[in-house]
Amino acid sequence: MRIDIPAIGLGTVKEIVRAGGRRSASSPARSPFSRRRSPSPWRIPKGFRSPPGPSAKSEADDGTGQSRIIGVGYLGTQHARILSYLEEAELKGVADIDFKKAVEIGNRHGVAYYQNYEEMMGEIDAAIVATPTSAHHSISLNLLRNGKSVLVEKPITETVEQGEELVAAAKPSGLVLQVGHLERFNPAVEAVETMLREPRFIEVQRLGSFSSRSLDIDVVLDLMIHDLDIIMALIKDEVGVIRATGIHVLSDKIDIANARLEFKGGCVATLTASRVHQGKVRKLRIFEPTVYYSIDYIDQEVVVFPLDRRTDIKTLKIQKEEPLKRSSAISWIASGSARCPKSPARKACGRSGSPTACSERRSSSG
Repeated sequence: MRIDIPAIGLGTVKEIVRAGGRRSASSPARSPFSRRRSPSPWRIPKGFRSPPGPSAKSEADDGTGQSRIIGVGYLGTQHARILSYLEEAELKGVADIDFKKAVEIGNRHGVAYYQNYEEMMGEIDAAIVATPTSAHHSISLNLLRNGKSVLVEKPITETVEQGEELVAAAKPSGLVLQVGHLERFNPAVEAVETMLREPRFIEVQRLGSFSSRSLDIDVVLDLMIHDLDIIMALIKDEVGVIRATGIHVLSDKIDIANARLEFKGGCVATLTASRVHQGKVRKLRIFEPTVYYSIDYIDQEVVVFPLDRRTDIKTLKIQKEEPLKRSSAISWIASGSARCPKSPARKACGRSGSPTACSERRSSSG
């Protein structure tokens, strides 16, 4: 079996969400990151059928991985674009409760379209779940219980317990369960991962302008989770103390957050995430005793600054590639038992506690 869960571990996000003000994660005080759960519009009434039309037409299996996408909002649309030209799999259908959107994307790529995803269940080999977070658990669990491999967009679920239930559902059948943490496949991150020796301090900024997308979750699960995932994969150590604070600005969820992770080995990481910033910033800085690395996620650029002044500043030569393309490809390649490319996620295997990221992790029966 292969399972790909955030390298951060399901419990670490939970601790950050719990942490409030300048209290440590162990504080029993109520967190400003607490979230109210709302009913999901993706819960399709039993017996519902999509309107008649081309969506009802079944496609013959031509031997290629039969991939379907559930939810074709912004991310689902990007997945459809990429899957439409991948050799490892063939996009065969899309579903969205907004049937007009399903028709639009289905016609754009010449594939079947549905309003109720369960109507294409029998034709699915692997599926991407790109719905609002509130629907991730119910849809992904239904797919896994029906023997389908799943790539679910981040965050995996609303709660740790729901995420663990998905992992448990994937184990008996040896199914692929991958979470869409695309930054782990950023070529700049992979380049730095091979060079790190003794990280002592990490600083991260992930800032963006306000958008109507992902307002069902706070900025920790929307943006900061990418960097938490990367840091936990790069720093092979346990977190000793977590401190976090956040505020509401334009929504009823936390829109700006700052977290400080103190590892037991001495490394410290500070992360700032905002979705009310002017412009877009995606920066990761890693300091070691004799060098510091400046990583630009967007430009896929790494600049190495020697602190001993014995060598010159240099910019690494990196073969740039769209992380989402690699993330999607890996999910479907994994379905065929191929190995995924080297990434921080693969080295996260074996950590104690909550499941960690690794598309090569297998059960004894798998």
